[in-house]
Amino acid sequence: KIAPRLGIADHKQPVKDSAIAGKVFVPKGKDPKFSFDEEQPYIDLQEAVEGDKDNWVFNNGSPVPNRLDFEKGCFFDEESRTFHGNIKFPVIYRGAYQWDVVLAFNESFDAMQVGVIHERKERVLHEDFFKDRTDEEVVRLQYPFDGFWVL
Repeated sequence: KIAPRLGIADHKQPVKDSAIAGKVFVPKGKDPKFSFDEEQPYIDLQEAVEGDKDNWVFNNGSPVPNRLDFEKGCFFDEESRTFHGNIKFPVIYRGAYQWDVVLAFNESFDAMQVGVIHERKERVLHEDFFKDRTDEEVVRLQYPFDGFWVL
């Protein structure tokens, strides 16, 4: 949601039309792999999961799948050379219900320079806390650090 305020809205394009289309990137030679398939960008966790099964488990005890697809609407910003995408989990993973991912690439698009994964986590509030509050207030209180911020 912050992309339009940064001027990115004018430069965003679908991944299939971008310089990263069809490429796979492995940050610092370690898993996971970020695959920018032209139809459906995803994170390939197969080797990461096989190497550390205890780490890749949802809160309910079920294993994280080997492939995590980015939600529709992910995009590449040509001017900043950044990919923006979200992954929503079917079950909470390490307290997070969603990852917001931003990855920056070098000028030749043969490596990622930096990446950020924001783990969106839900606040659990006591029932009495909801008394006399609107639905919008309840949502804001459950997710206090999600949303638009100006610094």
